[in-house]
Amino acid sequence: MPRSIPQDGPVEIDGKSAPVTTQFEEPLVDCYRCGRNGIQYEVYKHCDPCAVDLCMRCYRIGRGCNHWFGFGFAAQAKFDASHPRRVSRSMELPHLLVGRQYRKPPQKAVQTTSQGHLTTDSDPTSRLQEGQFCDHCGAFANACYWSCDYCNDGEWGFCNDCVNTHHCCSHPLLPIAHKLFTPGCVLPRSYDPHVGALNSNLSELHATSAQRSAVNPRSFSPAHSAPSSATSATDVASAGPFPDFVNLSITTNCDICAVPIPPSDSRYHCPSHPSPTKAAPTRTGDYDICTGCYHNLIKIGRITRDAGPAGWRKCPEGHRMIVTVFKADGADAGQRRVVLNDLVGGVKMSDQDIALWQQNLDSSPASAPPSAFTTKGQWTWQDGTPDPAESTDSLQQYGSGARRTRSKKANLLGNVSAESSKKGNRFPPNGGFGKKCIALWSYYPEEGDAGAGELMFPKGAMVGEVEEINEDWAEGVYMGERGLVPMVRVREL
Repeated sequence: MPRSIPQDGPVEIDGKSAPVTTQFEEPLVDCYRCGRNGIQYEVYKHCDPCAVDLCMRCYRIGRGCNHWFGFGFAAQAKFDASHPRRVSRSMELPHLLVGRQYRKPPQKAVQTTSQGHLTTDSDPTSRLQEGQFCDHCGAFANACYWSCDYCNDGEWGFCNDCVNTHHCCSHPLLPIAHKLFTPGCVLPRSYDPHVGALNSNLSELHATSAQRSAVNPRSFSPAHSAPSSATSATDVASAGPFPDFVNLSITTNCDICAVPIPPSDSRYHCPSHPSPTKAAPTRTGDYDICTGCYHNLIKIGRITRDAGPAGWRKCPEGHRMIVTVFKADGADAGQRRVVLNDLVGGVKMSDQDIALWQQNLDSSPASAPPSAFTTKGQWTWQDGTPDPAESTDSLQQYGSGARRTRSKKANLLGNVSAESSKKGNRFPPNGGFGKKCIALWSYYPEEGDAGAGELMFPKGAMVGEVEEINEDWAEGVYMGERGLVPMVRVREL
């Protein structure tokens, strides 16, 4: 842990005596497994009993401490299988790896070098963030975290902004918050709401998790993957499934009539609609319309019927929307956010694709929809079995590995379009075209050029809009991102 370095006597600046300031040694964190230095300013995992730290890459590929038994709900099962219970002998419970990150010292902080170590007048302990971090963008999310029970064996979740902008998985998500961040919680006046450590003893945390898992296996998560919420977390519903976290009751106000939407009522949510605040002037995604107001917008002609709920499902600004609802779950008394209808046409369908689709319908309504998306650019994947469709000069070398490239071809909608026209569908399906697959194993691309264009996904992820490139690789979508998927890691549903 960082330590303070006292300074004796006054300090002279420009010939004048200045007050003494305490200098703190800046933390230097190294990965216990791969030895990578200086990971303190990025999200990493910490094991308190072992006093070791791990970078996220080592952690995600399963390299924990020596008494870590895996991710989420599977960890306790592995522990029980390898440690038969004996009443006469106490056993050390599985260790939990908690997310951490130090914020960098402020620019105004006085920095010096003492005995080869960087020191500042900014206390690093006040800049330590500990708890839940978004698995999409890495943001600190103790105040509002959306937890998934399926991705990575339940050890996966997202911040509120990523959920609002649809950069999350398609599974039901539970909104929870750390007790320090719950509405109505009395905090010290000097407390920074963006920083906060878990307030319980970590050994107690381990014991509580294990005890809960015996009653409800879904409640055990070594990383406490907890969720966040949509517009406003106004009330604490009940004790959450994880220690120090509680379930949030989400109140979403309609952005047309300003009336709260009951959790059990479906609402139209726009991930792309601008929703700026003073603190975040470029923020998007905090925009919801109740069902009554949305149908009324169609009646008064503000939204055309083709852009309405039976068509493109667009907001007044012309963005495609999704339909969500909150459903109660008796397992932990929480309310999970469920996506009833995904984006019409999916993530891969751009505004240009929509315009071409609509142009085709307007010119010949009785004909089949356009046979392909606009296909520009190239696919690039790791070298494996040569693809007969690629040219011989498409092999690119990156260090010790090789990657192949191939121009994108219009092969996604070829068969689907004809089938769509037979059914009389004038609009693309919810969630887009292509196959849907479930991840049998996690896949985390290499950093830099070696993994460029490849899709990151955990075990249990639902990968959609899967378009095969060759026998080894396909392009798919997960967390609102599109990228290349190794087919050996997934199975078609």
